[in-house]
Amino acid sequence: MRVDRTAGPRFSPRDAPDPASLLASTDAFYQRHRATVLVQAPAEVVAQRLPRSVPVESVDESRCRVYATGESAYGVAVNLLLLDQDFTVEDTSPQVLGALALIVRRIEQATTA
Repeated sequence: MRVDRTAGPRFSPRDAPDPASLLASTDAFYQRHRATVLVQAPAEVVAQRLPRSVPVESVDESRCRVYATGESAYGVAVNLLLLDQDFTVEDTSPQVLGALALIVRRIEQATTA
């Protein structure tokens, strides 16, 4: 078999993307799902369990607000449980609420015999 190398490139070269735009689009992918929760624990305690990139806002001496994000609704729900503190969902999508409800059902099924 003979390869014809004179046909030229089969694509049109383009400029490289702007690094800031590329980073923003990558962040947007991993932050597709969001939840704002009021946590019944001091900000200092909760912040120790989270990466520095997760915003934790002190509300008072015994409560804080966490702004959680994730690439999947289920991932956000699981990460909220990993806070290992009582929390109240203040704002989120129906998908994250559904993921939390699914986890509740699974735990109930697992613990009732």
